[in-house]
Amino acid sequence: MLPSSTYCDDGNSRNGDGCTSTCGIEPGWTCTLGTSSTASTCSEICGDGIIFDKTNGKCDDGNVIDGDGCSSRCVTESNWSCTGGDSTKKDTCRDVCGDGKVMLSSSTYCDDGNSLNNDGCTSACGIETGWTCTLGSATTASICSEICGDGIIYDKTNSK
Repeated sequence: MLPSSTYCDDGNSRNGDGCTSTCGIEPGWTCTLGTSSTASTCSEICGDGIIFDKTNGKCDDGNVIDGDGCSSRCVTESNWSCTGGDSTKKDTCRDVCGDGKVMLSSSTYCDDGNSLNNDGCTSACGIETGWTCTLGSATTASICSEICGDGIIYDKTNSK
């Protein structure tokens, strides 16, 4: 068999490492051709929405855009959590809730730096009814305050 763009030889006969037991490149992988003295090396394709190796913070959300949780190098970014990806579907990334850092912009999202309810921002980082919250940023937590004039007073010493 003559080497081609679909041929590889990584020095073993295992499947699942980018190069099949019959020396073909597996879907979701790219491999160097190798030479008569060096084996092919294979690596996952970043940004294709397929993830085989979830170790060391690796992720693949189907793009190579920084700032959305999974970096252009397919590594989970700080203050984000990426889950659900495997060899058939891409990762979904979410801002880590409760760390006091807001990584995304939404009028219904808040992060006040804790996982308590009844303080304006829920344990799931949603704005509670009767409250208004600043968005916050990557370095500052959301600040929540009761809405004045709605006829509701929240007793912060006795959670409702």
